[in-house]
Amino acid sequence: MQPRGVTAAVQTEARRHAPNGSPHRPAPQSPGHQQSPGHQPGERAGVRLASNSPGLCPGLRGVGFGLGLRWSGVAVGGGCGGRLRRARVLPLALVIAVGAVAVAAEAAAAGEPDSVTFGEPSSRVGDIVRQSVQVGLSLESKLRRGAEVLEEENRRVERAQRRTVTATALDSGRVTAAQVVFAESHAQIVDGPKAGARDDDPVVGKTYLCWREGDELRVTLPDGKLPPLDEYAVVARAMRTLGTPSPLAAHLAGRTVRVGEKLELPSAVAQQALGFDKEMGEVVDFELELKAIDEAGGARLARFDARIEAVGAGAEQMRLFIAGRFVLDEAQCRVTSADLSGPIAMSSLRGPSSQGYQMDARGKMRLRVAAEHTDAPR
Repeated sequence: MQPRGVTAAVQTEARRHAPNGSPHRPAPQSPGHQQSPGHQPGERAGVRLASNSPGLCPGLRGVGFGLGLRWSGVAVGGGCGGRLRRARVLPLALVIAVGAVAVAAEAAAAGEPDSVTFGEPSSRVGDIVRQSVQVGLSLESKLRRGAEVLEEENRRVERAQRRTVTATALDSGRVTAAQVVFAESHAQIVDGPKAGARDDDPVVGKTYLCWREGDELRVTLPDGKLPPLDEYAVVARAMRTLGTPSPLAAHLAGRTVRVGEKLELPSAVAQQALGFDKEMGEVVDFELELKAIDEAGGARLARFDARIEAVGAGAEQMRLFIAGRFVLDEAQCRVTSADLSGPIAMSSLRGPSSQGYQMDARGKMRLRVAAEHTDAPR
């Protein structure tokens, strides 16, 4: 028995939420789809809270976003202007031409106003990033056996995390060690059965030291002791990319992109830039289109329209399509904010194949991240 309805469900949801009614490719079916044991009649279908599901991670070089979401069940990181001088005797056309040349010369001296050239990320000990992430998941789920619907549920869950990361050691300009303080980390049922129920992660208000040794990520408390396993799981998942290369910088650093230009980026860029891991889903399509160039605090920001598609990477089938705003710092080639939303559909088999149950869920997900950087003196 194979899960049914994932492709049709996400296509229906995509048509409801996608901009301009753009079509989307159907989700590939997982070969050798396996059944997940342990779901019996009467077990609540839909979303459950998971205390070891962190979100967000710093935007320092060597660290990527780690959302730490789990779908298992389902559980829940200006133009340049020229001046026209008055000309009393010159024809109007000549005045306009002279002004255009002046504008072009000034724009050339300052760099093209309609393009960005991304720089190489640079970090120093003492660099700080304060980052937040919010993930909202609204699902309509059904538990069925054959054509018989055993249980239905509508639920909306929100997850939030805020933390501050300070770089404490570098290797070849890449952050390899950091201190992280969690100000907030929780999941809450906003609507549906048990509305108002909240699950706070055990890391809230605590400080941890993290560093990379080869392929291993080490985590301790400030006194050097190992944290409890539930705390370690949250921290390690959030900081899993510490000390690893940035696929975003590797692909964009030194590259010039003009307003209106579209980029097809490798899936690894989205996997790290927005924290998609194997349990959340595998990115199969990541597209950016540069829409505008903004300025804030003396920095030039590239504002993209983003489109991301992801599919389930485990025993459960999943299809996700999200689109929205994606903003990068030009000089540091790092994510400063993102606001993405779109349809999601999931399907999985539970129990023995002869008496199995199927859980189908569809709805909408919204992901919002923001980073505030305080760089150490250069």
